[in-house]
Amino acid sequence: MTTIVVKFIFRSESTVKTVGFYQALGLQFQASQHGGPVHFETVLQDKSILEIYTRQTVPLLDCSLIVTVPSLTETLALLEMKGYITHADTQKRSSFVDGVSVVDPDGRVVIITEQHE
Repeated sequence: MTTIVVKFIFRSESTVKTVGFYQALGLQFQASQHGGPVHFETVLQDKSILEIYTRQTVPLLDCSLIVTVPSLTETLALLEMKGYITHADTQKRSSFVDGVSVVDPDGRVVIITEQHE
């Protein structure tokens, strides 16, 4: 049996910045509320869910995410243009996958890899 991650929950100081960062990676969010506070969520291609809440009193847990994009070069250029990363960040190769390690606005590591067909 294969384990599948079905949900990622991020807590953010600025949901606007964090949602903007992940939108630049190609994810589309919608506001949602189901029994708790309003948050932003997206359903990923594999049907897993990413939810972004405003950080309140819950401590931020470390979290890493690997994202595969159609063009690594174009994605890094977009993130740099929007001010989320610097040119130096685009040179930080991941040590365990073929990709680049960047940090989202809340300090979480995101490894961006390129799709290979």
